Amino acid sequence: MSGKFWRRFRTALVLSAAVVGIAGCAGPRSRSAEDPLRIGVVLPLSGEDAQAGKQILDGIRCAHEMLRRDLGKDVQLPELVVKDDRGQAGKADAAVRELADRGVAAVLVGYRSSEALAVKSAAAELKLPILAPTATNDGVTARNPYMFRASFSDSQQAKALAYYARYRRRCGRMGVLLNLDENAVYSRDLGRQTAQEFVNFGGRLAGSAGFRESMTDFRPQLRDLLAAGLDVLFVPAYPACAGRIVRQARELGYRGLILGGDGWNGAEFLKECGKQPGDVAFSAVYSPDLHSPAQEQFVRLFQELNHRAPSVNEALGFEAMMLMFMATREAYDSDQIRERFAQIRSYPGVSGEVQMTADGDSQRNIFINIVEPGADGKLEVKMGEIIAPVMLYRPEHMSHLR
Repeated sequence: MSGKFWRRFRTALVLSAAVVGIAGCAGPRSRSAEDPLRIGVVLPLSGEDAQAGKQILDGIRCAHEMLRRDLGKDVQLPELVVKDDRGQAGKADAAVRELADRGVAAVLVGYRSSEALAVKSAAAELKLPILAPTATNDGVTARNPYMFRASFSDSQQAKALAYYARYRRRCGRMGVLLNLDENAVYSRDLGRQTAQEFVNFGGRLAGSAGFRESMTDFRPQLRDLLAAGLDVLFVPAYPACAGRIVRQARELGYRGLILGGDGWNGAEFLKECGKQPGDVAFSAVYSPDLHSPAQEQFVRLFQELNHRAPSVNEALGFEAMMLMFMATREAYDSDQIRERFAQIRSYPGVSGEVQMTADGDSQRNIFINIVEPGADGKLEVKMGEIIAPVMLYRPEHMSHLR
């Protein structure tokens, strides 16, 4: 981190530190200036989600190393105390409580939203600030001043997807596939929210149909939806399933836009979608195609440390650690940390500028990725458009499109 980017980071750091006095009124969770700053990290480092958890941890450690190199010995860096929750909600809660007993100032928690949701009670009860690097469920930060997220929320993502379909692509009729699996809360909620936002923007919901991830033949559901004359089909599913749905929709003759959420991100989608997936797009919180100074510096250091390119999980782990450092540096009780989180402005993140809101969410760019053949003919994911927060929350940016 150097040059203009580092100056901007220092400015954001100073602004976040200026919102509260150092002395303050010590609450139930406090430390003295002589005490070491410890940050807890609770991730799935074994079990089904181990790969994602390790990717997030690699991003966190990359941020820690960048801070060490740029701030030097004169600045106290946090000690990371890492716990494995195996991706299980109960273990995440137990790990957070154990870390609180060990005196951590705040905790980074989870890959899935279920882990972050499971620790909300502990955060409120212990007055322990918790930042979720990748959780998108709206409930993560709801009605809890000690819960924060680094990623976008499902409602933000839904608004961006509906905006893209309605205003950028001029779609008028949307069909939605809804995941009926019991544990598919993410997919189901995103489908309903996106459909509602599309209607709010003046579009029409032409129909919906249910599916399950275990299915292999989606043609009956697709035939019913496509008969309604769709301009856009929204498929909130995970990569392999989404790819199969796209391929079968094309086999049935549909040539319109097929839209997905960030759950599409994964190599399995490209393996399953067929050689000619056509007009497809999906949302993402990170795109390696941005090539901003902040992103390029992050990528260079990450590759030096890990000998591979970072993905979205590493990027969000990196940003979560940076945001955590801004909130905890020279803060000596949990309420100071909480207030600093809420006051972070203009952080130059690896996906563009990040601003924390009073309710614990982050406002940030949402990328719309597309799929196209590369130079070698193989399908590649590329950045199509950037939906900036100002485009979604200021009516004047949409009035001319109505």
